[in-house]
Amino acid sequence: MTERVEGLQPNKSLSDIEGWVQTNEATWGPIFKIGNDGTNTGASFYWKDPAHPKPSVYAKVKLTIDGSAPAGTTKLCDGWPFVSGQEQHVVVYRPAA
Repeated sequence: MTERVEGLQPNKSLSDIEGWVQTNEATWGPIFKIGNDGTNTGASFYWKDPAHPKPSVYAKVKLTIDGSAPAGTTKLCDGWPFVSGQEQHVVVYRPAA
């Protein structure tokens, strides 16, 4: 597996983060980790990995309390990125195709 790590400024909104995740999935491949490094939001994506091809349906990101994804979706990861400057618990999931 090759991992591609991308960073994002901490002041971005939840919708900005979701758009950023979707753009990176289209460019690199599926997301598998999200969080922060104490300064910025960070996420890891599979890159040039035949076992994890680029998705046809892009990930969604939502705030969570317990890390669970909505019913009928596939949880990809959860973590603590910065959302509008505050560390927030989010879940990243893929809707059904």
